Amino acid sequence: MTHGARMVTMFLIISVVIGIAATFILYHLFGIFFGGDPGQQVAVFAAPFMGTGIACGAVTLMLLYYPVVKKGGSRSLTWGGFQMNDKLKKELMWAIAVVVVLVGSATVNYVYVVGHEYDIARPANSPIPPNSTVIQVIGGAQWSWTFVYPNGTKSVDALTLQVNHTYTLMVSSQDVIHDLLIPQMGVQVYAVPGHNNTVSFEPTKVGTYYFECVEYCGGEDHYLMRGFLTVVS
Repeated sequence: MTHGARMVTMFLIISVVIGIAATFILYHLFGIFFGGDPGQQVAVFAAPFMGTGIACGAVTLMLLYYPVVKKGGSRSLTWGGFQMNDKLKKELMWAIAVVVVLVGSATVNYVYVVGHEYDIARPANSPIPPNSTVIQVIGGAQWSWTFVYPNGTKSVDALTLQVNHTYTLMVSSQDVIHDLLIPQMGVQVYAVPGHNNTVSFEPTKVGTYYFECVEYCGGEDHYLMRGFLTVVS
């Protein structure tokens, strides 16, 4: 293995370590910030993506600055009459390393999305988890959230769910576009007039959590479109 290949390998290993460390730290910071267990879906969802981004940034910076800090000699490599000097070799290794990082990141993202088909917002005709309780969510009458339970009971700006049970929210709007965010549950789904979106999740810890609209929906009272989710045993 050439010196350049060893350096690239070392950079990749260092970046992976940085990414894992960043993911671990962010995992717990998200849990602390949102006031819930670090195992909540928001931490599980966000930390790996941010950790991967930090790792990509680290390896890119190292590959960019290494040739500048340590200039190579004038040695060259000849392949079938084609001469490759040290500068070209470094540029080629940098390009290959970046492609590997990007392909790796895309693969991780794809595997995650495929493995979480239910807890990512989808159209209403998408499959839902078996034994899931469907709750109709209406974002409308600026500015409030209305929840309709399977038995027909309604609640406004308050949602009560049972722990360790799977729920599917069927979200729509009566007026303009809204965006329902329940950060501690890793749930975010648009409420669009005339169109239903679904998202499924399972509360795993008893407690009270906030939700709110994160899409500006007009007027001075947008900030009032929020409420509390209560998870009971």
